Amino acid sequence: MPPNNIDMKKSLFKLLLFFLPFFFIAAVTVIVDPYNIFNIFHVISDEKKFECVNRHDGVTPRGNILWKTIDFQRNPASDILIGNSRTFNISNEELSALFSEDMKNLSLHGGDIEASIELFWMAAKTTNLNLVIMQLDFNNYEAFSTLNLYKPVKDLLDKPSGFFFKWDYLTDVFSLLYYSITNDHKFVERSYMYNDDNWHLTYNYLENLHVTSYTYPDQLYNGLKEISEYCIRNNIRLYFVIAPNFREIDKYIERQELTAANERFKSDLSGLSPLIDLDTASPFTYNKDNFSDHFHLKREMTDSVAHMIHTGILNASPFVE
Repeated sequence: MPPNNIDMKKSLFKLLLFFLPFFFIAAVTVIVDPYNIFNIFHVISDEKKFECVNRHDGVTPRGNILWKTIDFQRNPASDILIGNSRTFNISNEELSALFSEDMKNLSLHGGDIEASIELFWMAAKTTNLNLVIMQLDFNNYEAFSTLNLYKPVKDLLDKPSGFFFKWDYLTDVFSLLYYSITNDHKFVERSYMYNDDNWHLTYNYLENLHVTSYTYPDQLYNGLKEISEYCIRNNIRLYFVIAPNFREIDKYIERQELTAANERFKSDLSGLSPLIDLDTASPFTYNKDNFSDHFHLKREMTDSVAHMIHTGILNASPFVE
C-alpha cells in the first residue's frame, strides 16, 4: 500500500530532526565567520577574529595564511611585505608611514619560504604590484624544511564548502564564539609569539637544527628566481631581507659546519635582487635585551626592523643582472 500523508509527514519530520544539528552548525559558521570567508554578518569585530586565529601555535600558521589571503584579495595593496614571525608584528600603519599609504604586511607567524613564495603569486595574481619586500631566513632555506602550508588555503578557497566539514575550521568557529562571549584574554595569549622570554625553546631548537646533513634547496632557489624574473619583467621593485638574529646563532652555525651554506644563502639572494642583510655583527645584534629568543625581537623592538629595512632600501645599490 502507498504511504499515507501521516507517514510521509513523520518521515519528513524525522529527516528534519536528523539534519537540524547540521543546519544549526552551518548557520553559526556563517554568522560567526572567523576568517570573513562569507562576509555577510559582522557581529564579531575583526580585531577579536584576528586575535582568535592567533590564539596558539597550532592555529596561527594556517590561520594567518587564510586570514591574510582573504583580506588581501578583498582589499589589495600594490606594496607588500612578505615574511615570517620575525616581521609578523610590524604594523601596516608603520609600513605605510615609512613606505607608502598602500602597503600591507603579509608576514606569517610560523611561515616558511614555500608559503612566502605562494603568497607572492597570490598577490601578483590579485593586483599590480609595485614594491615587494621578502624577509627570508637561513634556517628555512633547506630542502626538507618545506611544509606546504599554503595548500589547505588553496583547497579551501577553491571549494569553500570544505569550511563546514573540516574539524579545524569548525573548532575556529566555536573558539571565536567562546572568546567573543567570555572575553577571556588568556584564551588568546597562549602562543609563544606573545611572550618575551622563549630562550629555552630556541636553545632546544638550535641543538637539533640540521642534525642530519644539510641539503641545498634547489626547489626554493628556483622559486625565488622565478619571482625575481617576474619582477624584472614587470618593473616591480623587489628586495630580499634577512632579519637580525642574536649573535649567538653564529656559534651554532659554525659548530654544525654550516657557515658555507649560510654564505651561499646570502649569495643566492643577492644574485637575484638587492639584499638588505640585517643579520650582521653590530651593537644591536649583540644586545640580548633586544630579543625574546635567538631569532625574534621583543615586540616593542619590532618596528625598529621596519626602520632598518627602510634605511637599507634607501642605501641599496641598483640591481644589475
